[in-house]
Amino acid sequence: MSVFRIFPLLILPVWAAPIELLVVPGGVGISTYATDSGYAEIEQAFGGNLRADITIDPASGEPTSFFYQDGCHLTYSGGSSNYVPNDPAELGSFELIFDGLSSDLSTNEAGGGVEPGTGQLEQEHHSIRLKSGTLTVNYFYAGTLILEHTVDYAEEPLSGETRGTTSVKAILLEAGVVSDRYEVTLEHDSTAETFITDPFEMTISDLGGFEAVGEVMVPSAGLVQWVTDSGAPVPRDASDKLGAVPVGILYALGLSVGVREVPWILEPHLGKVALSLPSTGTRSDLFVESSSDLQHWNQTLVAAGSAGSFAIELPEGDSFVRLALPEES
Repeated sequence: MSVFRIFPLLILPVWAAPIELLVVPGGVGISTYATDSGYAEIEQAFGGNLRADITIDPASGEPTSFFYQDGCHLTYSGGSSNYVPNDPAELGSFELIFDGLSSDLSTNEAGGGVEPGTGQLEQEHHSIRLKSGTLTVNYFYAGTLILEHTVDYAEEPLSGETRGTTSVKAILLEAGVVSDRYEVTLEHDSTAETFITDPFEMTISDLGGFEAVGEVMVPSAGLVQWVTDSGAPVPRDASDKLGAVPVGILYALGLSVGVREVPWILEPHLGKVALSLPSTGTRSDLFVESSSDLQHWNQTLVAAGSAGSFAIELPEGDSFVRLALPEES
């Protein structure tokens, strides 16, 4: 005789925030370092990963909030550049050497909103913290090095608000019955941070321009309507639950609004398990998965439009069953 256990239902995939945005190489060109007496520009390259919590309105497809998560970082590499005085008669000049700069990004406070329609972020909610790498300032007079000053940000971390123009955009890549797949792009044109590099006060007027891209799954408009009609809050993810079951599973099964249980039919004496599907049919493909060891799972497809009793045979001995959605749902 088989012993049946309904294993905690799993929805595949679980696309929960935060998502990871990958910095696009070459997204940054030149950084400008300025004082009252002149400026220098340094070419640089960026790398790193940004982990972000992004909310997208399933009705409009627009981003509605954005939060940097712990672990966000950018790395900067660059060479040296000569400082150009504003006064051509000035004999003194600077050389800037920029090496291995690394920074963390974070969201400072609740908010982090995105302006509707434009996708532009509320800048005051976000900050950048230089945590490693060096900036060396060499001062020359009449061609002779007379002063060298290096700031090591591992020893002297520096924080400030991000500035410039930052926006979040979402483009629909694929519409599904249960979830829609979006490409999310974060574009940050520049920052303007003031750094005190005693004895010089310098403003970095273009440090932080980058583009980062990632993908996110958002509950479909149909799923959202089905959940809200049942009196539950708008789901953030298809794995959000009504009772003990993910909303994506309930919706894919084609169940009526308000139903919060999977219609299992257990028949241990026959060595099988069945689903009692609605006469209107399932809304999308899903799988009945069975296992005897919780490590190896056998999948049986329940195709979209399936109705009535759907049964699968189970092996002898202990058996575990669960439902799962295909990755493209």
